[in-house]
Amino acid sequence: ATGGQVLTDKTLFTSFEQFIGTPAYMSPEQAELSGLDIDTRSDIYSLGVLLYELLVGKPPFDPETLFKAGLDEMRRIIRETEPPKPSTRLAQEVAVSESQNANRRSQIDRDLDWIVMKALEKDRQRRYATANVLAEDIRRHLAHEPVLAGPPSATYRARKFIRRHRAGVAVAAVATLALVAGLSLALVGLHRARQAETAAHQERDRAVQAEADARLILG
Repeated sequence: ATGGQVLTDKTLFTSFEQFIGTPAYMSPEQAELSGLDIDTRSDIYSLGVLLYELLVGKPPFDPETLFKAGLDEMRRIIRETEPPKPSTRLAQEVAVSESQNANRRSQIDRDLDWIVMKALEKDRQRRYATANVLAEDIRRHLAHEPVLAGPPSATYRARKFIRRHRAGVAVAAVATLALVAGLSLALVGLHRARQAETAAHQERDRAVQAEADARLILG
């Protein structure tokens, strides 16, 4: 249309909530198909995929694997599965190469790990706000300056884990509560048993003392 061609009935249109794009470079919100407004932070995700591929040689998710998974599973992987850090992925690739008698050594600085993983955040609010901010963080890395990206907090990782494993966490929580309740009842029972034992000992001591006193008086 922008090239001067006339739009006809044969023109391919995209429609609302239609799955359009290259899955390996598609952001989680694009795969969600929820009607969420897509903004430039989706492009940040795609830039993160490109940077990942430049560092490792492969995108975070293998395109062939995504296509073989089927549409629903593909969308779930993009939305929920956390890809390995570039350094971890590269270490795996190097291990495979070495097992095949290849001589390959390479490392990725942890700052680059943080930069890439920040760009690939599932929650778009945690990504870089603009491509310029992403570029500036890469410049800081190259200049050996502190980068804005950093490892996520323990609380954030725990929240993400719970979100990914809701069913398992719920079962574990119920089991933990049952264990705590059972332990509490056992402790209460033990405490009461010890109180009863102490009372019995005191009663026995009083009886013994009373008997001794009676013998002293009578004797």
